[in-house]
Amino acid sequence: MYFVSFDLATGYWQILAAKATQHKLAFYSPEGLYTFKRMPMGALNAGPVFVSASNTMKLEWNQDAGKNGLTVDKVGAKVIVDDILAYGTTVLSLLAYLRCVLRTLQHYSTTVKLKKCKWFHSRLCFVGVDVCGAGNLPTKDKHAAFRAIKPPHTFADLRMLIGMFGFYSRWLPNYEIRIEHWRAILKNQPNPGSATPAEEREIIAELWEPPDLLLLEQLKEEVIDGIVLARPDYSRRFYLKTDWSKHGMAAVLCQADPNCPESVAAEQSEAAGGPCLLDKSKTGPRLVPILFLARLPLIQGRGRHWTMGNPQVPQVFILEGVYLDLRLQWPAPVL
Repeated sequence: MYFVSFDLATGYWQILAAKATQHKLAFYSPEGLYTFKRMPMGALNAGPVFVSASNTMKLEWNQDAGKNGLTVDKVGAKVIVDDILAYGTTVLSLLAYLRCVLRTLQHYSTTVKLKKCKWFHSRLCFVGVDVCGAGNLPTKDKHAAFRAIKPPHTFADLRMLIGMFGFYSRWLPNYEIRIEHWRAILKNQPNPGSATPAEEREIIAELWEPPDLLLLEQLKEEVIDGIVLARPDYSRRFYLKTDWSKHGMAAVLCQADPNCPESVAAEQSEAAGGPCLLDKSKTGPRLVPILFLARLPLIQGRGRHWTMGNPQVPQVFILEGVYLDLRLQWPAPVL
């Protein structure tokens, strides 16, 4: 698989402000009153408007790609605000898809930053994630920053920690359950202006306990040593592994490890009517994780497994009255 990434230049300024609304974007300067002719950052709903525009362009270039015979199992794109990642199974298919993307950007007079473009890489960093054909994992470029993270001194520091680790929560099993005490600490934040910075630091120091420090170190190591979430192969069998705790059910969507001959052989044997690969995955055949589905409602039963064939056919798993609709997961996202 090959990837191309680029960043739209000048951000929100890509969008013209209608003349009828420019007076709402007025501001004073030492030289007098001015109004923005393009959408500035900070304007109400500027973010949603820009994201909507990006998604509209993505829809149009995908429609153009479809007319040219390019299908979603060969090419695709991920758009995060002004960052675009295009991918394809081959260089030629990606090049054809890239033509559709650039035609759409040109139609809307959208510009990109050439110095930030990355062309036809088999592995690259995109918005904090190392993306490659085998799967995704937290970018190694951030390892030094994660190792340097210190315990929070203010409520703003704690909120930053929760948000930063939350971005990588797909690599952190039971993340929300594990940080429940951190969220409980946030509920003790004084009303704005009612406490000095020194008083706020004292409150955090009193509420921050040794288990919180241990959890912080564990989360740092789990991000740094994060497992690769594998890229799904839609032509092969999928497996859903589950486990239980007092909080509820956790599930992992997996496939047999293609690099393990025993796993591949067991999968082929199962397809021919042999025993399920999951029945002996603890002793021999390996499964690679693709997607974590965590903290589902608590229901009776433990250690139950489900297996499915072609995921292009919509599947609904009924777990003793609780529906887990895997149609929502297809096709599995690149990020």
